[in-house]
Amino acid sequence: MSKEYYDKLKEKGLCVRCCNKQAETGHVMCKECLEITRKVSKENFDWYQKNGYCYRCGKEKVFGD
Repeated sequence: MSKEYYDKLKEKGLCVRCCNKQAETGHVMCKECLEITRKVSKENFDWYQKNGYCYRCGKEKVFGD
């Protein structure tokens, strides 16, 4: 998605992920897309943590407990 298209959707108050529904107040995505994004982020974080990888870069093993 281009920056210009993203900015137009944001300006109109539409979800920048599905481009159909109104974005939640204070966010750039609708409620459904926010829930999906949060779920995927949580699953990714859990996988990285479980397998000992850095959740930011995904490359380096994290040492410690």
